[in-house]
Amino acid sequence: MRRRTGALAVAALLAAGMPGCKKDPCDVVIYTYVEQSHSEPVIRAFEKESGLRVCASYSGFEIKASGILHRLASEADRPSADVLWADDPVRPLLLVRRGLIELYLSPAAEGIPSAFRAPDGLWTGVGAQARVLLVNTKLVADKARPSSIRDLANPRWKGRVAIPNPVHGSTLVQMGALTALWGEDETRSFLGTLRANEVRVATTSWDVMQLVSKGDVAVGLTNTDHADAAVASGAPVAIVYPDQDPKGIGTLVLPTSVLLLRNGPHPAAGRRLVDYLVSPAAEAALCRTNAYFPLRANPAPPAGMRRLDEIRAMPLDVARAGDEIDRIKPELERWRGR
Repeated sequence: MRRRTGALAVAALLAAGMPGCKKDPCDVVIYTYVEQSHSEPVIRAFEKESGLRVCASYSGFEIKASGILHRLASEADRPSADVLWADDPVRPLLLVRRGLIELYLSPAAEGIPSAFRAPDGLWTGVGAQARVLLVNTKLVADKARPSSIRDLANPRWKGRVAIPNPVHGSTLVQMGALTALWGEDETRSFLGTLRANEVRVATTSWDVMQLVSKGDVAVGLTNTDHADAAVASGAPVAIVYPDQDPKGIGTLVLPTSVLLLRNGPHPAAGRRLVDYLVSPAAEAALCRTNAYFPLRANPAPPAGMRRLDEIRAMPLDVARAGDEIDRIKPELERWRGR
């Protein structure tokens, strides 16, 4: 399916650029690095409801954000896509800074809290994940569970902690957000203590979940969708939302973000797709599998899932986090290389 949908988007590019082509095979084109198993059903539901032919390009982990964002940046003079659906609002700032995003305040976004959408319409959030600690309950007693991100650097967990590669994905965004909150010096100090604590670096958040589930490590940093999958599988694990005490920094909550690309080939259809993706119906579909928290107060989340207002969220300055990613990434690459 990934090859087929990717090929459709490529076909749209070719059709747009070849003389003599009588018909565009796509009514609207979307690029996304939201996990395909979660994003594709929503996109196909729009296709069925609207009657429009959607060409969707999905991307695997290794080229997820960077591949799609740099491809869109390279197409600045002649965009091939109308909509970007990203799994966070921070990394798309690359396109915002280059003037490639159209301001669009969708009327369908009513009810989405202001913290999860740009006031000028640059991006709109739909669904969210949280960055949590997953604990192996056979290795860690209830009262001994870590409660903060800082606990990953505690010597009591030396050699028993895993994190995803911080150069990619949600972990890179988290490091940018922490740097925006703590400052560069404190973030570097934190990285140094992680190194001294012999933290294990896995490729992805999914891999971290597997390590914790199997008991290869006692604690891991991962996303709520992977953590929930581990719980549902019956693995001996528990989820900890870090830094929830009144003086804590809070748990990082990352919404997916929907952006309208400037000068896309199908501007009217692009707006219709944005309207659908940020609508209550689309958000309910995205959140149905416990992979994402609904941003709106209603409807209630699926059984067994926390409400977003039950989580003390870490402050997220999207623009500053984006700037800090650019600054901290070389440091992270050196840290990863050790």
